Amino acid sequence: MTRHFAGSMTKYLVDHLRQRCPSGSLEEVLGRAGEHRSAEELADESSWSSYQQLRALLEATADVLGGPHQLSTIAVGAMESISSPEFTAALQDLGSPSVLYASIGDASGALTTILDLDAEEVGPAEWLLRNRFHPGFEPFPEYCAFGIGLISVPPMLFGLPPAEVVEEECQTRGAPACAFRVRWAADGGADARADYLAVRAEVTEARLRALQSTAADIVSGGELSDVLARIVRWTGRAVRATGFLLVVDAAPLGGRWIHAEGIPPGQEADLVRALERPG
Repeated sequence: MTRHFAGSMTKYLVDHLRQRCPSGSLEEVLGRAGEHRSAEELADESSWSSYQQLRALLEATADVLGGPHQLSTIAVGAMESISSPEFTAALQDLGSPSVLYASIGDASGALTTILDLDAEEVGPAEWLLRNRFHPGFEPFPEYCAFGIGLISVPPMLFGLPPAEVVEEECQTRGAPACAFRVRWAADGGADARADYLAVRAEVTEARLRALQSTAADIVSGGELSDVLARIVRWTGRAVRATGFLLVVDAAPLGGRWIHAEGIPPGQEADLVRALERPG
């Protein structure tokens, strides 16, 4: 499976089309995109999509909803519904929108493996973000619109309105990178503090529901290989990474079980040896 875009991206699309659009919109998008995966697979945050798969879905969504600009609202809606509680909590723990934007390059690696994103602080509550596709992957306007929505979300994690995002340059128009100027209200006062605490409470409740679901899934029985796969799948929803390696040693009886996802063939043994090295 080609791992270019994490399942969070497709989950945002599926949730929006299911919850906020007319009946049948999701099915129409999947049909136009030539998508053979089920909506449940696309809404699984541990899944991955190729560049072509996500591009087809974004282009089909824009067609159905009335244009690329509609894609900007999807990430904001995902934040409002706390669709990724573990990831949301990790971002909130950074403490402020500025710290989050400062680390956005590293955070973006959890969502995509074919884009570089860097950020520069240019003033109080104002940043300049630059986003570029790797060579061999053509930029397209639907992703730019979708990205604007993603970039606007960080202040919402702290009880503030979405950031204002202005695209100043774009790869689709020949620029070396897409450049976005981001501004937000630096101080929302008591109301912002109350909104932030409300968001934290919602995230805590969502994490509890996810934990209960995880526990029920893992102990639901089945072959050991199935249990290991479920553990890795649920780990992928809490810890964003392009690959996972689970090694279980059954001491003192001996025996070892290994389950890997997203690891290139033949590298599992090398990684296991690396983990066993002292220090």
